[in-house]
Amino acid sequence: MEQNKHFKLYKAGKRWLVAAIATTSAVIFLGVANDAHADTAVQTNPNTTTSVTSGSAQPNTVVTSGATSSNATTNSNETNVSAPASSATNSNSVISQPTAQASASSNSTVANPTVVTNTNDTTTQADAPTSITLSKTTDYLTTGTTHQLYASTDPDQIINSDITWSSSDDSIATVDTDGLVTTLATGTAVITAATSNGLNATDTVNVVDDAVSLGGYGYTSIPTIVVGGSYQIGIAQAPSDATNISYKFSSSDPSIVKVNEAGVITGVSAGDATVTFSIYQNNSSYPSATVDVPTKVNNVDATGITLNETTVSLPVNETSQLVATVTPTGTTDKTVTWSSSDPSVATVDVNGLVTGVADGVAVITATTVNGLTAKVTVVVPELIPLVNVNYYAPTSLKVGQTYQSWYALVPGNANYCTTTWTSSDPTVATIDHNGLVTALKEGTTVITILTSQVGGGTMGGQTTLTVSPGIAISDISFDTSSSEVPVGETTKLNVNTQPDDATITKLTWSSSDASVATVDQDGNVTGLKTGSTTITVTTEGGLSATLTLLVEVPVPVNSFSYTADSYDLKAGSTEQLISVIDPSLVVFPTIVWTTSNQYVASVDADGLVTAQAPGTTTITGTLTDTFGNVKLYSHDFTAELADPSLLPSAATVDGTTAVLTSAAIQQLMTNAGLNYSDLVPFNGLRFASSTIYYQVLDDPTLVDSTGQTISMQDLVEQSIAIWQKALTAVGSNIQFLPADADHAAMLDFNQTDNEKNPGTTGDFTTDQWEDSQIIITPANVWVNTEALDNIYPVDSMIETVLHEIGHALGLDHTSDKSDFMWPVVSDNTTVSLKDAISVLLNYSLTPGTSSSAALGFGNYEL
Repeated sequence: MEQNKHFKLYKAGKRWLVAAIATTSAVIFLGVANDAHADTAVQTNPNTTTSVTSGSAQPNTVVTSGATSSNATTNSNETNVSAPASSATNSNSVISQPTAQASASSNSTVANPTVVTNTNDTTTQADAPTSITLSKTTDYLTTGTTHQLYASTDPDQIINSDITWSSSDDSIATVDTDGLVTTLATGTAVITAATSNGLNATDTVNVVDDAVSLGGYGYTSIPTIVVGGSYQIGIAQAPSDATNISYKFSSSDPSIVKVNEAGVITGVSAGDATVTFSIYQNNSSYPSATVDVPTKVNNVDATGITLNETTVSLPVNETSQLVATVTPTGTTDKTVTWSSSDPSVATVDVNGLVTGVADGVAVITATTVNGLTAKVTVVVPELIPLVNVNYYAPTSLKVGQTYQSWYALVPGNANYCTTTWTSSDPTVATIDHNGLVTALKEGTTVITILTSQVGGGTMGGQTTLTVSPGIAISDISFDTSSSEVPVGETTKLNVNTQPDDATITKLTWSSSDASVATVDQDGNVTGLKTGSTTITVTTEGGLSATLTLLVEVPVPVNSFSYTADSYDLKAGSTEQLISVIDPSLVVFPTIVWTTSNQYVASVDADGLVTAQAPGTTTITGTLTDTFGNVKLYSHDFTAELADPSLLPSAATVDGTTAVLTSAAIQQLMTNAGLNYSDLVPFNGLRFASSTIYYQVLDDPTLVDSTGQTISMQDLVEQSIAIWQKALTAVGSNIQFLPADADHAAMLDFNQTDNEKNPGTTGDFTTDQWEDSQIIITPANVWVNTEALDNIYPVDSMIETVLHEIGHALGLDHTSDKSDFMWPVVSDNTTVSLKDAISVLLNYSLTPGTSSSAALGFGNYEL
């Protein structure tokens, strides 16, 4: 139960004079003690009025204090002000002093104001205030209550009528002319007291519904946390709807544990500390409860460690940086200790930097502070001395040409070697770290290769390169005089240049209106807005070609078809399809070309048809415009052999079907995903019999780059076995047998050297054949053992022999770098289906019939 009365206070000097206070309260809290404090607001009795007129009073001025009746009596809750006044008056002054007996309760306060009158004046004018202050409400007021605010000024004299009171929101709280605040609804309002000369003071009134007092609380214990870990303190209040509750948190030792204003604690270092939280209600300056919670922080131990390497091959005096990763990432102490099992082989410093000392094996161990380990094996190889360096760099180039130089260490497994290439005059020709030479201008320069070995010397050589005038482009043109590109799209423009062997080929591109379309230096144009621009491409020699580029917004396609100059083709010939689109401009289509029989004729992405072999196929174009509309057009094409007279009689059925279109061969090619033009070119050269007898005339022992040895006889036998297996798989009746007393050899294997065969690892020769290109004297495969020995691995040696046997079977070089018939060593020891099928076709046609004559694709020259 609570009873409140409010009283007015007046300022006397620097002191507040309180007329009377009457307050009683009784509140029960569960687990929370509430104490009264000095800053508790005091309300005065509203039933007592004290009026003081200050200034000098004229004669006959009456000053009253308290009740005006001479016998006034107050009740126990009232204050009766009745005191003699000390006054200075003239002879005409009259002062009335009440003589009523005052009966005051124990809560009453009696004030005795001193009244001074002036014999000359009846009214006074107070000095203008220079400041105003305002008493404050409690932090929260409940709805439906009143609270008295008091204003004071400096100087102290104040005329109440000069104070103007106002509220920022009368729907929440009102204030009357005497500063009495009445709360109406929940919310916040600002009460302002203003003087007549423009000074003001404010108080913010926070109005809430009936407050629910805090009765008790509970909290969760804090588990042991780790350094860097966090935990949210959980606090429950009782009752749960207690209003205006707030908390403050602190740590006894922030170097061990920190706590933020939301009650989240964070471990800083290992140790014990106390986290304290205090509970406040209604923003009181004094807590309702304060709790100390013991807190323990532990370190985060490592659970794992890994290294960036598992094995390291490290030359003598070379270094390798090991990096240890300790998990989890929040491990408190990630210190790692490094050690070597054999410092005479490899050492490791405190940062994990390993240094090779001598050949051998050592284990480097990284250890965490809690004993976890990770290891890496370091192998310091024995130094294999470098004996020589074989290399090749060009001696002549034309301006604009490039050439890939090469080198090989002797022996091939020499280690701890570093090779550098340099050009004595980089203005004439440059050479990069991989040996790629680029000719820049006429003149001479010396290309130098130097290979140095750790702990050894340096060796190498020099080649004088002469750069002659380049071949300039003599003609340049676009395929068409105009082109189109959609707004916001990019397309590549292509140009035709002559001659084909031009070496000075740098082009410069420009757009006459870059706001319509831009062009980069690779000929890629990008449409920016509708309009037209002229694209110009210029050679270094000043020749140029132009194209009108239209940038348009796409429109849907109406119709699509294509035309060709001829629909009847010979094997190997090509035909370009010409698209016919309506509308002819601004459709911007995508066309996909397909063939119903790729063995008769193939078609590429640009609509170029290539006849393959006799038969009929349907070529279809599928157009899709930018709106997703699709149009199709198809036409039949027929193909025949380039020279039908070359058909062998054994390969015909009823004089019309050639072996090239037999189901068996087509099935083989289907399995391999091949067209005829994918095959290796063949030249028609063949042995008279499908049984080929061979012999090995020279049988030296070779040492490969890894130190493995192999005899010439074994090298040949392994290579022949690979060929035999592949040919048998495609149904060929060719077989290789060793020569004997009854069967003379038709294929001899010989040894050669760099002097007889410079720059090659192998060669094939035949001295005589018939006009039909049937070999009539033994053919020879030459193996350059000097070029292979100690330099190349066994696979490269086998590849060399396979390649030369392929020539003996009639195959030419291919442009496919993945095939062993590519004329550069690449360690390929597989005879593929296309290799075997090419030999099968070579032996199926009339002797001397090459792939160029029958199928339209010829040999490739390096």
